[in-house]
Amino acid sequence: MSNSASINITTTFTASAWVNSALGPGGGNPGPEIRGVLGKHRAGFNSQTYLMYVPNFVSGNAFQASIGGAVSTLQNVISPTAPVINQWGLATLTYDGAIMRLYINGVLVGSNSVPGYVGNSLDLLIGAGEFQSGSSTPQRFWQGALDDVRIY
Repeated sequence: MSNSASINITTTFTASAWVNSALGPGGGNPGPEIRGVLGKHRAGFNSQTYLMYVPNFVSGNAFQASIGGAVSTLQNVISPTAPVINQWGLATLTYDGAIMRLYINGVLVGSNSVPGYVGNSLDLLIGAGEFQSGSSTPQRFWQGALDDVRIY
């Protein structure tokens, strides 16, 4: 989705999506791989970014949310469990201007402090993990189904 003022979030936000994963632990992909749900992220560009995804390299393929603040390091929250294969679940990321929180099916699974997030002008990705470095080509696609994606 092309960038616009309505999705160029600069302070507080909530992003949520119903997710149905077709892949289990390991994801069927060799090496580190991200299966993106939604976000505004470019490979190698970790400041002023946010995303929700399921990476292969996290133990058990758990949900993960990341926000990059004013520094070039992503702050992460990792859920204790992976999405259940072929079953719908609700993933929600909130940010109140200081703390990010990740909820799975309405239950808080973790939080982390994120200083200085001010947004970015990247296009919003839905169903992809990031843009390739230096291009506008999305990569690292969600394997399964997504529904009712919302950003407030």
